[in-house]
Parts: sequence; C-alpha cells; structure tokens
Amino acid sequence: MLHMFNEISASELLHGDDVISTSQVLQQQDGRRIAEAIPKNFFERLVSMLPMHVPKMTNRDTVKTLEVLVKRQLGGQRLFDHYIYLKIERNVLRFTTDEYCRTVRALADKHFVNDSVFWDDYVFKYATHDSNGREGKREFTFKQAKQVWDSLVYLKLRCPEIDLKDTLASIEKWLDQNPNAAMRAQQEQITADAVDSVADEAEAEAEAEAEAEVEAEVA
Repeated sequence: MLHMFNEISASELLHGDDVISTSQVLQQQDGRRIAEAIPKNFFERLVSMLPMHVPKMTNRDTVKTLEVLVKRQLGGQRLFDHYIYLKIERNVLRFTTDEYCRTVRALADKHFVNDSVFWDDYVFKYATHDSNGREGKREFTFKQAKQVWDSLVYLKLRCPEIDLKDTLASIEKWLDQNPNAAMRAQQEQITADAVDSVADEAEAEAEAEAEAEVEAEVA
C-alpha cells in the first residue's frame, strides 16, 4: 500500500511507538511477521494524511487509492465527499477505460448511490463525452465498450436503485460493432472480390479467344 503514498515523507510517519525499522520490515521473509512489525494504527495514520496529497495525485493513484480505501473500509465520509469524489468529478473524463471501469466497480462495492449529480453529471458522461468534455465525441473499440458495459452492469447489480438505462444504451451502440460480424463482412468482401477477379479473368480470356477466332477467319 505504501506505493500509493509515495509523496509522504517517512519522517511524518515515524513518531514514538509508531517507528518502523527499515531492516525490521525488509529483512522479514514471512508475511505474517511483516504484518506484526507494522503498528496497528499504521494505515489509519496514512489515511489521515491523504487530504493534503489527493489534489496532487495522478488519475492512476486516485483510482488505486479509492480501491484500497474501499477494500479495507478506511476513510471517513469527509475524505470521500471533499477529496476523493471531487477528484473523480474533475478528472473522470480523462480516465483510461481501465481506470474508469475500476472506479465504477469500487464505487459499486462501496454502494455509493446517494449523489445523483455525481453519477449523472460526471461519471456517466464518460459514455458520451470525450476527454475534452465534447458531447457525442467519445469513441470506443468493441473491447473497450464491452469492458465498460460489464462494469456498468456490475454497478446495476450492486446498486439497483441507480438508473443506467440511457448510459447502457450509449455503450451498447458500440457493442453492435461485433468483431465476429466485422470479420465475416471482411471475409465476404474478400470472397466477392475474388469472384469478381475470376469473372474478369474469364471475360478477358473469352474476349482474347474471340479475337483470335476473328483473326483466324480473316487470315
């Protein structure tokens, strides 16, 4: 978990009984013994310092931090409302597909359903708005659309009270571009081109034979 908070100085963590010896931790080979070397309030101390670091986090760090907070059930409502959610609102349109899907799933696990503005005006706009906020300009490959669709369905299963009808419809139009159908269409086109080519060759041969017969009769 420490890699998420790489901006935090070690001196901010090591006070009194909370001091962790580097050699004490790094030289341990047993995961259980390493856990025993970490003070009981270690993660709580990290979380208490998050507000000063969230504004400077990259999108990747923000998503990873959200996942860990949700998984470990850490962080108070103020941390989420005033820092984590606000950070997501400001940057969600610039998330990669993977970051977006992980965010949706983490929020589903947290069962965050009380803020319809957060969902409708920010998170769900990812389906239609590009990274610059231009409506109707977001584009997905079939694989990306499938990944987003799966994550939104997961959200619906975990939080059935959230209305996802329009958002899913926006994603499903990209799923209509079925790669198997595209491959079949491509193969059909190749076959059609091959048939046309054979027909052209046959026609050329017939014309050549006709010309040869005419020349023979003239001779």
